[in-house]
Amino acid sequence: MLIALSTSGKSKNIIQAIKTASLLQIFTVALIGDDASALPKCTDLVIAVPSDNIPQIQEVHLFIGHLICEYVERELFQ
Repeated sequence: MLIALSTSGKSKNIIQAIKTASLLQIFTVALIGDDASALPKCTDLVIAVPSDNIPQIQEVHLFIGHLICEYVERELFQ
């Protein structure tokens, strides 16, 4: 699984990473700030924060990252 973060959803390096992962049949997840970007078209799962406030988007992305870590730890170690 590839998890990509881009507040704009338009970062060329992130888009290329997702396209490459898709070619390798790796499941892709994008955390973005606005779903009006190129990422939703090439990503398996998009989590869009409905905001244009960059610090707010980054805070929500950080929270989501913590939730993912907590879930993985719970699944692996309990």
